[in-house]
Amino acid sequence: MIPSDVLGRVYCLKIGDSTATGFAIDVDNRQYIVTAKHFAINLSDGTPLQLMFEGKWNNLGGTLVGHASGEIDISVLTLDGIASNPDLKLIPDQAILYGQDVYFVGYPYGSWGDSKTAFIGRPIPFVRKAIVSCVEDGPNGEHRNFLDGHNVPGFSGGPVVYSANPPYDFKVTSVISGYKFVEQPVYIGTKKTDATVQYNTGIIITYGIRHALDLINSNPIGAVIKK
Repeated sequence: MIPSDVLGRVYCLKIGDSTATGFAIDVDNRQYIVTAKHFAINLSDGTPLQLMFEGKWNNLGGTLVGHASGEIDISVLTLDGIASNPDLKLIPDQAILYGQDVYFVGYPYGSWGDSKTAFIGRPIPFVRKAIVSCVEDGPNGEHRNFLDGHNVPGFSGGPVVYSANPPYDFKVTSVISGYKFVEQPVYIGTKKTDATVQYNTGIIITYGIRHALDLINSNPIGAVIKK
């Protein structure tokens, strides 16, 4: 169902002890890596960006394009070279509808599959399905899409995609940030304790891809795609 145009642009990234997901998009003949700001902010202390390839972490010559402002959980990076084949098409587009099926792709808890040959050394990402549950434009210009599904750590920074023209024409509409949780009391048998646990509500928080495009347009330094 999910075509190579999507899978071939998703990466497992690491900064220090933190892992997350990132994905490549092409804008004006340049390529960029989009990920979550709460992950990429760790680049500020000089810790290198690493990418999982052929079963090991490889240091990348990544440069920060920009962090989105305020609570918008998106950062854009550029590498010294092209990460994804430009023939793989993944177009940014926010033309989604309430209740629409979407998919998100990434590496939960830094986990992946291994196909030996199909991904040419890259780890195979996990795919999960959700629906568009709510859309919000915040007071400071932030655009959020709330999804109904089940997200876990590691998917942060991954693309939310939908099929604009089934079955294979997929577009990226937003970037995974996290999930809404509520504090629930812990019981021992029927006795309520003072302890609480963070309960995953199934509400996934994502930020619109337009924020990544704003960062790119304000600082267009991506790796040049040679024709």
